[in-house]
Amino acid sequence: MKKRTVLVVCVVLAVILVALSYEGIRGWYQRVTEENREWAEYQQKKKDGQWVAERLGEVQRWKYPTPPEGVYLTLTRVTENAVVAVMHNDTEESWSYANDGSGHMLQVKLGDAWYFVPRVPGPAMSFVLIGTSASFLDPGQAVEQNYGFGWWGELPAGTYRMMVKIHQVKNAGTAEHRVIDTYPTVEFDIP
Repeated sequence: MKKRTVLVVCVVLAVILVALSYEGIRGWYQRVTEENREWAEYQQKKKDGQWVAERLGEVQRWKYPTPPEGVYLTLTRVTENAVVAVMHNDTEESWSYANDGSGHMLQVKLGDAWYFVPRVPGPAMSFVLIGTSASFLDPGQAVEQNYGFGWWGELPAGTYRMMVKIHQVKNAGTAEHRVIDTYPTVEFDIP
């Protein structure tokens, strides 16, 4: 009787291991297939090393409110892998921003319009938001920030701008609680 029980347990464990192995292989295959599809779509947005406007998403400025007068970015320098800019607050109110690099978007100018630059698919896009901290830009304050290009891969020559999301909380803890988002930008060229 003991031998039969041991045999049944071994067969059940073998079946479980085979099923887990199959699920692992199937999951890996699906991930690789999805990454290859995303990479092919990313590559189609470029032709001869340049961005193709028809394949990029044009910036709808109404979705990204212009900051109030007095909240703006000024360019410090462009390095090989980042744009360095100073965020200014010449208003009477504080603003907050993500200081982990997750609150910025890159755009390219093609003709007279701005388009979002697609992020390189795969692990380069991943970041963990657990423990994300916000910094405050108080009235009269200016803070220098680095905005890395890592998520966008190798960038062709052109005119770009970095759009940074900042926000303000109004009437916290009340029924009129609301968050106001705004998006200052800074333009720069990549030769």
